[in-house]
Parts: sequence; C-alpha cells; structure tokens
Amino acid sequence: MGLSAIAPILICGLGSIGERHLRNLLNLGHKDIIVYRQRHLPPRTLEHEFPTFNKLSEALACKPALAIICNPTALHLGTAIECARAGCHLLIEKPLGDTLEGVVELERLVTTHDLRCMVAYMGRFHPCIRKIMAWLDSGRIGDIVHYRALWGDYLPDWHPYEDYRQGYAARRDLGGGPTHTLSHELDLVYAMLGMPTTVSALANRCSSLAIDTEHGMDILLGFEHGATANLHLDFFQKPPSRRMEINGTRGKITFDYQAARAELYSHDESAAVEVLDIAHAFDRNDQFTAELEYFLHCVEQGAEPRPNLADGKQVVALALNALRQAGELPA
Repeated sequence: MGLSAIAPILICGLGSIGERHLRNLLNLGHKDIIVYRQRHLPPRTLEHEFPTFNKLSEALACKPALAIICNPTALHLGTAIECARAGCHLLIEKPLGDTLEGVVELERLVTTHDLRCMVAYMGRFHPCIRKIMAWLDSGRIGDIVHYRALWGDYLPDWHPYEDYRQGYAARRDLGGGPTHTLSHELDLVYAMLGMPTTVSALANRCSSLAIDTEHGMDILLGFEHGATANLHLDFFQKPPSRRMEINGTRGKITFDYQAARAELYSHDESAAVEVLDIAHAFDRNDQFTAELEYFLHCVEQGAEPRPNLADGKQVVALALNALRQAGELPA
C-alpha cells in the first residue's frame, strides 16, 4: 500500500503521548500529518509545524486515512466514533474509554467501513513481555495457577512541567485513576488468562495525593479453570515499582520492569533456566515504535491487529467491574 495510501494521518490530542506518536511517525518517514487539538498551545517537544485544527470536523474534512486518538480517556470513544464515520482506521490510546457507552456504535462503524482498529497497549510490545508470552504459549511452566502483578508509580512525577492535579490521570471526569490509566496490567492478565469469572476489589484513598479518583486499587480475580490473580495499581509509590510473577504447574516466570529482566524457572531446577536481560539495550520508546510499525503494517495488509476493539472492550469491562466492586462507581 505504501505511505501515501495511509495519509494524511490525524493525531487527535497533542499531550505527551500525542507528541510521542508524532515524533515516532516522523522517524518512520511519515510526513503528511495533521493535528486536532482543543488547547491553543505549541508542541512542547517538537520544532516542526503541522496543520492544526481546533474542530474535529475541520480536520476530518482533510480526509485522513488513519487517526490516532490521544486525547483524555473520557473523550476516546466519542472522538473515535467521529473518525470512524469519516472512514479512518483507528489507533486508540489505552484504555478504549472509561465507559462502554458508544462501543456498540463504534463496532458497527468499524465493521461497516472495514476499518482496522487497535487499542494501544504498548506493553504487549515490550521484549520481555513478548518472551513471557512465548514461554507461556510453549507450555514452559505448564498451566497457570496464580498470577500476580504490581504497578506503583508516583503521579506528581509524570509530567513535572504541569500541575499533576489538572492532568487527565488525576480527574474522574476525564477518565483518570490508576485502574483505567494503568490498565496495561488488566490487558496483560486478560491476554494471558482470558476474562475472569469473579472480580473483587478494594480502593485506596489514604495517600497525600490531591486527586478525586482512587489513589490505588487492589483487584482479586478468579478464572473458570481455577487459577487466581491479584493486581495492585497505584499512583503513590516513590520510587516506582513494577513487577510480575506467574506460577504454573511446572515452573514460574518473573518480570521486573525497572530491571528490564524476565526469568523462567522450572520445578526441576533451583536456578533460572532461561533469562532475558535487556537492561543495557532497552529504550522505553522502542515499545511505542514497534506498536506503531505493527499497526501501520496491519493497515497496509488489511490484517486484524491485536489488541483489537473487542479486546479493548473486555479490558474496559474488567476495569469498570473492579471500580464498581470497590465502590468507586454505582453498583
């Protein structure tokens, strides 16, 4: 298909993730880019100038072939629906939304217009996660018995150039909170174990953060085949910590994000039988670049990307269930 066949590319929202996608598009050789944003601000990290529109209808009048949805979570679905009506393939930043309202309409449009639609959980493109998925697919630890993940981060450090209390992640009305914003972990447990049959959750609001969402969330999941999982997500840990442990009937897998290291253990050996250590070669942006290249390839080839719209819908449903169980949303 080539670059010209999927141009122009529309970036909806030009915050930190929008600028990252724009930089990566430029690095991949894409120059025909237009921007829709409501804030009248210049790009923070880019010197290039791009056609910029304050109304989505005006941007869509340029007939973009592809739209990358990067505005606040609560605006994802509405923006995606308008872009799909205009015939745009969609890369939607995670999560798909903070509600399921509108998903049926988006599904209809994607099917009617034969669009490629992907939810941007870039963690699936981390080399360690890819290795872990390969270990699981080949049965290296047998059947999963228990899954545990922890992701704690310190929200005020995310964007030092702005007041963290005003960012989307801190605001319920914009779809913030760790359950939605750190839902990478929900996506990964869903990818590895499927949808749980039972969900329990407790919210934490006792940190010093001045936000109106939950400060942290502990989620306990049960699956049809008997496995269990517990996930901890928070905005108050400093220094940050992100780890995963998967126990199986024949072994165990561990992953430390900060150390960029995954280890495979067998019940027959006391030491790790295989290790992937990429600490000296890993650049966080590599995940975003790999994700973007993959999605553009799917568009060019007419292939179904993963995680797709159906996957993103399941992750939102799981997040909403946890928030309801924790009393953060009406039952």
